[in-house]
Amino acid sequence: MDELYNATAISGTMASGRGLWTFDRNVVDGAVNGTSFLTVFSAWLSGLADRVIVDGAVNLVGWSAQESSFWFRRFQTGLVQNYALLMLFGIFAFVTVYLFVR
Repeated sequence: MDELYNATAISGTMASGRGLWTFDRNVVDGAVNGTSFLTVFSAWLSGLADRVIVDGAVNLVGWSAQESSFWFRRFQTGLVQNYALLMLFGIFAFVTVYLFVR
């Protein structure tokens, strides 16, 4: 009777245990490792997009605000108005000389 019990219950339990262990090692561990690779890759891709696209857009907005404020400050200080007035007087003088010399 012991041999029958050993042949059926013990051997069957051990065979199913080895089969489940092989399934776990090949299928479940493979799925977990594949999922971890995809998670690491998507995190790297997300970091790259954040560093290049988002930070680039923020830096572009900051740079354009800084440059535009520079030109607005130049215009507010009167340097541009003085330069335009000087050019207007120069054109007026040139036209006046041209009309009298002609």
